[in-house]
Amino acid sequence: MNRSRLACFKHITLAVVALVLILCAAEVGLRVYVSNRAGQLPADAPGDSLIVRSWLMHHGLKPLASAACRNPDTGETVVVSTNSYALRGPEPVVPKPLGVFRVLCLGDETTLGADVELSQTFCHRLEELLQPYCRLKLEVVNAGVPGYCPLLAYLHVRHSLLALQPDLIVLNFDMGDVWDDYRYRRHTNMNPSGEPLACPNPALIKTATSRQQSVADQFLVVRWGQSQLAGLPVTEKRPEDRHRIDSTLARYAWIADNPPDWSIHTTQALAPIDRLNQLAAHNFTRLAVAVYPAPWQVAANATNGGNVRQAAGIENEAVFRSRAPFDQLQQYAQEHGIAFHDASPVFQTAQQPEQSFLTNAARFSPAGHNIYARELARFIYRTVPDIWNTNESSPTQTKPIRNARSAGR
Repeated sequence: MNRSRLACFKHITLAVVALVLILCAAEVGLRVYVSNRAGQLPADAPGDSLIVRSWLMHHGLKPLASAACRNPDTGETVVVSTNSYALRGPEPVVPKPLGVFRVLCLGDETTLGADVELSQTFCHRLEELLQPYCRLKLEVVNAGVPGYCPLLAYLHVRHSLLALQPDLIVLNFDMGDVWDDYRYRRHTNMNPSGEPLACPNPALIKTATSRQQSVADQFLVVRWGQSQLAGLPVTEKRPEDRHRIDSTLARYAWIADNPPDWSIHTTQALAPIDRLNQLAAHNFTRLAVAVYPAPWQVAANATNGGNVRQAAGIENEAVFRSRAPFDQLQQYAQEHGIAFHDASPVFQTAQQPEQSFLTNAARFSPAGHNIYARELARFIYRTVPDIWNTNESSPTQTKPIRNARSAGR
């Protein structure tokens, strides 16, 4: 009797010890994984191994680093390298040399273009297209960072990029920027007048609340288990989740033909654009805003690979025809005297519009980068005066205009 009890106790003890060892190993593994993936965006963000947490802009790219990124359609490897300003491309000369006209392109992962070679990005193509018509040395700087929106772009310029002395800043607006703004605004510190000061990554902040967490909350295994339970399909597959801005399924809800009332969120998302315009003006720099469409605003068969549409809350073969988002952006730009260009008609009227986007990611294909570069080239030529060779035929066959307010009309 006693022997059987001892044997049973021994087995229970060994089972408990084995469970503890497994949990310890899992905890160590998770901590190593998290430390190596600090600041990472969702898994579909290209160049995620280049992303680091930031005290000022929530996250950014590592300076002087390289990473191998995979094209989601072809599987080919693309090496993305950053300079000392943590931007993709060659090292900019600072102070800016005389005789150089520098264009700074702000945006998110589409602007970064980690899916394609540097020479295929619209930033690089834009420089190639405009240089023959410019009497100065023209430089286009790629300042795209995955997940960025006007709020983080403003902070990026405020805290870092003004040192590049850009002559023109082009803010490339993505249709997911309203949802992105909601994500980051809650972590942003503002001054009394509502000016964004910094958006520290919450993972970098050790608050009193975190110190008062329960013992269980200090273990990554417990927190991982909670996050997995919270991510079960039942919590994110309800129809109403497609209209809740705090749901990942609602990223593009505001551009739908029957959108929810996100007027507060869109107003907040656009507000940093005027802040950026004022910042640019104080530093003798022009600001222009350009917008391109999401794949589901172009064609029913655009970006329909795998479960990309489902993950974004977009129904298969859905295409949004509403012009309201583009009209709202143009109205905002005109009210604040900001040059504006809507590139969506060119994408929507292309012979094979789906080819402008990747099949397995909601970003430009090389063809899309080329189309957008040509649109920006025409727009910049019309908008910026006094730097073009007057004896050369222009990309638009029109003369540059001097009034930035009328550029979007």
